[in-house]
Amino acid sequence: MISTKLQTLWLVIVTSMFLNTIASAQVRCDQFDVVVKLNGHTLTLSLETDLPDETTLMVSVDRLYWQNGSEDAYFGSYISGRFTVGEWRQPRHVEVNDDVWHREVKDRKRLMALLGEPFKVRKIAEEIEADFTVPVNQKDPRFGRRNEKLSGSKVITSSSGLRIIEATKQIHLPLGSAADTANKRMPVHAYNLEKGKKYRLTSRVPLMPRREGKDVQDLGQVRQLDDGDVIEVLEKDESGTNPWYHVNADGKSGQRIGSGWINSKALLRQELWESEDAKNKTHDSYIMLGEVRDVSYANVKRLSIRIELPLSRTHEQVKATIRKAALDLYKKEGRRPKAINVFAYMPGDDHEMAYTVGKADYAPNGKWEDASKRAPMKFSIEIGTVYFEVSKLYERFGPGTKIRLRSSSGDLIQLSQSTDDWSEHQIVAHIPPKTSAEIVDRKVWAITSTSFMIWYRVKVQYNGQEITGWVRRKNVYGSY
Repeated sequence: MISTKLQTLWLVIVTSMFLNTIASAQVRCDQFDVVVKLNGHTLTLSLETDLPDETTLMVSVDRLYWQNGSEDAYFGSYISGRFTVGEWRQPRHVEVNDDVWHREVKDRKRLMALLGEPFKVRKIAEEIEADFTVPVNQKDPRFGRRNEKLSGSKVITSSSGLRIIEATKQIHLPLGSAADTANKRMPVHAYNLEKGKKYRLTSRVPLMPRREGKDVQDLGQVRQLDDGDVIEVLEKDESGTNPWYHVNADGKSGQRIGSGWINSKALLRQELWESEDAKNKTHDSYIMLGEVRDVSYANVKRLSIRIELPLSRTHEQVKATIRKAALDLYKKEGRRPKAINVFAYMPGDDHEMAYTVGKADYAPNGKWEDASKRAPMKFSIEIGTVYFEVSKLYERFGPGTKIRLRSSSGDLIQLSQSTDDWSEHQIVAHIPPKTSAEIVDRKVWAITSTSFMIWYRVKVQYNGQEITGWVRRKNVYGSY
């Protein structure tokens, strides 16, 4: 009898200790890195993290697209679902071929048609986004209610107190690219530089002494690489949101300039060619946007194309590029067109809107409306100002640039989670003017060839916390 009571008491004590241990246990996360590799149209993904295998994980691989006449974005999903961390420790393959995306959009069009609302796609993202999220309401009691016991450097706490972990990788893969264009000569995207290869730069880039240089001593050692310099990738670090490259840098004449680190963000919006043929490339290369558009009437053949130019070219180089695009098309056509129209854009611009860089008409008398006339073929070219303004701003205020936030009125500066929404629920902080900040990203919206808007994503230390958010143009280089 006594023995049975003692056994029961001991069992109660052990169970109580076990439950108390679980109740007091916590989960910490200081590593949450998505590893991505692209081979043709197959995306290989895995997760490196210190979270338990049983942790619930939301994973999606999407391509965004926008409806005509609306700013609402839709997700064309290649994969989307609930998993566990353990299921993604080993690489998994996701097919991202165009057919998968087209089926998704076709289904949406069919659904909208049934609802009597015709659906037309006006813009398609050139990037695929892979998103890994640790949501609230985990089954593991160590996370606590709504992740209240989740801690660590990778944890994001919202304004409402919710704690999640999230990592997003963007993979540059326009529709119709990858395997079917792998053998075509194209500029290399900033995220896809390869170890052991050399690349020639086309605009200024900061060369940092170390991967995350933040000290005053580091700032004094930053070297600016210029147009024409060549970098050799020694190491590619993909542990963060965007790749970092450890490189050797050589000048135009081949002399060694130095070694250091370059953030891939600083390489965006410039043209990168492998150096073995970069020396043979002139500053008149371009990328075609979409198909050639036939805008003929009667028996008068007229064609229109849209092209993309990298930043940091001179006025004459821009003019020569647009001119070359028109002549390339003219020579390619067996039955010569009577008129050709070229619209030029910066990378990332909506090419269904008005041109943002410039335009050219190659037609009789240089006039599009004279296409039916028998007159000499001439060029009429217009170049705007936005391209050159944005080029200068990208060189002057690139990622890693240290600034002091500005406010002409002296009011507190709003840091927003979004460039499109500045309502109070999107504001993450109100920061005093003259606060030190570091630029980590930029976003440009070119409205026309003479008008644009630009926002900067900055990182600040305020009230003992590191805060990241978007600020307006005036907060970066406006007047105090």
